[in-house]
Amino acid sequence: MRSDPSERNSRDMMALIRTLFENSGGLASTSLDAVGFNRGPGSYTGSRLAASVVQGIAYVKQCPVIEFNTLELLYFSGLQSLVQSGQSPISGAEVLVAVESKVGEYFWTGFIVGQSTHAPQITVGDADALLRSIQGANSVVIMNASMQSHPNLTGIADVIWAEPRVELAFDVAAQRLNQGAVVDALSVEPLYGQDNIGWRTLAQQRAQR
Repeated sequence: MRSDPSERNSRDMMALIRTLFENSGGLASTSLDAVGFNRGPGSYTGSRLAASVVQGIAYVKQCPVIEFNTLELLYFSGLQSLVQSGQSPISGAEVLVAVESKVGEYFWTGFIVGQSTHAPQITVGDADALLRSIQGANSVVIMNASMQSHPNLTGIADVIWAEPRVELAFDVAAQRLNQGAVVDALSVEPLYGQDNIGWRTLAQQRAQR
């Protein structure tokens, strides 16, 4: 189920949760081993909402939380596209992954094929900074498909355009649960990508466009 940006995320989220558990008698009657979620970066309201809902469920059910982030979910999707096209990168290859921010900037990070994606070091910058990172790295490049229309990013060769797909993370979720790579309910936090995003005035946001 996808949330319509023009609608209320909270309504969509609760409808999805009800649908997930309706065949097992509802959330109250369901036993959970863990709860997994995408903590961001992305929609700041959406990230806060997801963290709050997951925190509440995990606290009530007394189960751990498996955290993912948008960049690694996009990475999983991009790798699948490469495999399906017969161009699977070899173990140890570098992959640069980028998604858009909501204030005219971008988030990006680097992953190594075959290594953990759990806690990437995220860089924040404008299109010029992202292009410099791409040009300075000998990496496969995976970008969010919604960025194809960004005029400042045209002309980049050999980009894998993909969308984050949480269903591709199920095996990784099981591994993290088995390895204890989880957090408790009270430690759940959204990932904004930059700490001061919520404090920008409208004038500051317009100046960034």
